Amino acid sequence: MAYTAYLAEPWRSRGWKIKIFDRERNEEPHITIVRGTGYWRWGLRSRRFLDREPDAREVPRALVEFACENIVLLTNAWNMLHPHNPVASKEVLDE
Repeated sequence: MAYTAYLAEPWRSRGWKIKIFDRERNEEPHITIVRGTGYWRWGLRSRRFLDREPDAREVPRALVEFACENIVLLTNAWNMLHPHNPVASKEVLDE
């Protein structure tokens, strides 16, 4: 089952969502920022947008800041959904 981060107003009522889908196990760990039919993938390792299209400038800066501020929560959610493809390897976490 996918993970959906709780977004405060005004983002939620404007149709924005931050999700981690459960069927993306072979991809670089990322969150998906969703609004309507627009999907933007933001890397949990690289902390940048992974695709050229759609234009990342369409995503409000506050949502990217939310992701950065909640990186531990989002990383843990990814790792729980995709334990075979964690954001950081065990070796890195133990350093």
